[in-house]
Amino acid sequence: MANERPIDPKNLLFNYYDVGMQKWNVFVQETKQGDIKIEDLSDPAAPPIVKTTAIQRDLALVKPLFDNNENFILVGPDGCGKRLIIRNLVQQMKNVQMAVIHCNARTSAVHVIQKLSQMCSQTTNSMGRVYRPKECQRLVLFLKDINLPIPDKYETIQLISFLQQIVCYKGFYDTNLEFVSLERIQIVCSMNPSTTIGRHKISSRFTANVRICYMDYPEAEQLLPVYSEIMRAILVHERFGKGAMANSTKRLSQFLIDLYSNVK
Repeated sequence: MANERPIDPKNLLFNYYDVGMQKWNVFVQETKQGDIKIEDLSDPAAPPIVKTTAIQRDLALVKPLFDNNENFILVGPDGCGKRLIIRNLVQQMKNVQMAVIHCNARTSAVHVIQKLSQMCSQTTNSMGRVYRPKECQRLVLFLKDINLPIPDKYETIQLISFLQQIVCYKGFYDTNLEFVSLERIQIVCSMNPSTTIGRHKISSRFTANVRICYMDYPEAEQLLPVYSEIMRAILVHERFGKGAMANSTKRLSQFLIDLYSNVK
């Protein structure tokens, strides 16, 4: 109807409009041999990122929300790479820090206030007390698994109601009922779908005031370049025959993916 013709009409989300070139473009594989070193694999909590077409799509989806300082929720099944996407984008930004809160069944507003007190300095202006980031220009407050806290008998989650107050009113009331404003603080949350075991539905009053993005597990063909690149980084190391097995990375990776798919 708009007389637009994307390059790949079968996978519309892999298309994007290049403003500089003023034409349609499509995400392509960016992995290069040697991008990942074995040193990059030393921290299991912070694995390297392999920019497959699906990862590029998810990065392009979330990046404008960081650029515009918008509060948002990233939804997806367990282990699909939500934290990897957020961590990678925060690392690319200058003078930005990320504070992480791992939510559990008992997480409440108190834990968020404690984290803000650690990462922010308190000042006073004409409007009252203000929390500002201490050592950076902007603070990203990342709450992981926000739908884990247990609702009370009124089906209310205190953490979600508190976040709603922050998003809507740019601040909160402390224990002395004094309003504390927040400046240059972005709320970023992740969660599994509420149908997952142990998760709970969160209030639509909160979700109506934030952006919501969804990402899914990568497809099997998207996993192959990821496993291959990581496997190559391991097998070229001197501890593994000084690279004698490096030519087998693709076959080993395919075996791992097949095994994972069958077990799953």
